[in-house]
Amino acid sequence: MKQSSDAREIQRSEREHFDHKMTREINVLEEEMDSKKGQVWIDILGLQGGLRGKSVLECACGAGKLTTVLAEQAKSVRSFDISPQSAKITRQRIEKKHLKNVKVDVASMEELPYKDESVDIVVGLFILHHLADLEQGIRQVFRVLKPGGRAVFYETSGGNPILMFWRNHLTGHWGIPKLGTKDEHPLTRADLETIASACRGTTKVSYPRFRFFGKLYFQLLRSVKMVRPLFEGLDTAVHTCFPFFRKYSYQVMITLTK
Repeated sequence: MKQSSDAREIQRSEREHFDHKMTREINVLEEEMDSKKGQVWIDILGLQGGLRGKSVLECACGAGKLTTVLAEQAKSVRSFDISPQSAKITRQRIEKKHLKNVKVDVASMEELPYKDESVDIVVGLFILHHLADLEQGIRQVFRVLKPGGRAVFYETSGGNPILMFWRNHLTGHWGIPKLGTKDEHPLTRADLETIASACRGTTKVSYPRFRFFGKLYFQLLRSVKMVRPLFEGLDTAVHTCFPFFRKYSYQVMITLTK
């Protein structure tokens, strides 16, 4: 695939951002995702009991916290990240855990260095909204998936107008931090349509958790840890009691089946 100059520039910017982030936060290597929290993610992604004997491709491994959890349950794991520093930290985490069924690469999702129909499951946490070419990234995922395989992505969603107003007009002002990279954006309805059109199988959009108050906590009150359970409890209550509002969650899950 020959990329446009704009796509290459976005990838360069993303690579530099996450290399810097991982260098600045090198102590993440000492942080472990405990088995309980890891299983929560496995359950959210709908993979409980479904990893045994399977080959898994993890997109955007970051610091490798989920990588080790996947490796402890799957037959084999291939992980990649566009950031060489992220890949380095993930390899160090794997070595520390003495895991032998994981290989980590430096790559972009738009140019996956894997054989056609070579993996059973593809997993990605918060990667699609960073892609320089979303359509090409989804096509690559379907190229490497085996027939009948699944790809599961957990992403930020742009479906809540209050949060989008907050993000577009308030963050970066009055002491409200602006998070993320300059090129990423929560997935829009148009992005979901792009994913569906690039998918050569079925596409399912779901909201296994509601996140609104938790997003406000994360952006404004992270230093006040005692209020975190309150904000997260409000999100849980909305998800349980008001199903209609789930589509306004800041987070969305996208499941693709080949």
